[in-house]
Amino acid sequence: MIKGSGVYIPKPAPKERNPELDRIMEGVKAQIAEKEYQRMVSSISTSNDSSVAHNIRQDIKEMQDVKAHAMGIINIIYTGAAVFTAVFMISSHFVQDLGMRVLLAFFSFVLIVACEAYLYLRHASSATAGPSKKRTKKSPDDVIVTTRTFIKEKSL
Repeated sequence: MIKGSGVYIPKPAPKERNPELDRIMEGVKAQIAEKEYQRMVSSISTSNDSSVAHNIRQDIKEMQDVKAHAMGIINIIYTGAAVFTAVFMISSHFVQDLGMRVLLAFFSFVLIVACEAYLYLRHASSATAGPSKKRTKKSPDDVIVTTRTFIKEKSL
């Protein structure tokens, strides 16, 4: 009798959900879905700026910027090579040791390339930042600025 028996544990009855809780959950789900939708469509522009012509103009402008940056970097490399060659050739008049000539040329190459790179990066960062607004000095309200011009009359 005990051999095939087991303990019977009744399954708990499912709890009834509160209808007000269901309404609140539906509202929260709708808000989350709306926020997600707004996040997905926020980068889409519906104006005429999203036309194909505008995109092509934008791509051409970006390619011109890339070309300008590439030309600047190539200019820095050519300048360094020219300085290396010039210092190497001129140092032959002062130093006969080949190793010293190479070291002088290399140090001048590094110095010139570092200076050129610094100036190029400063120029590139200011060029990509857009036009800067010039600040004008504002004089205090209690100061009155007047100018007078004295013209000497010529007598005939």
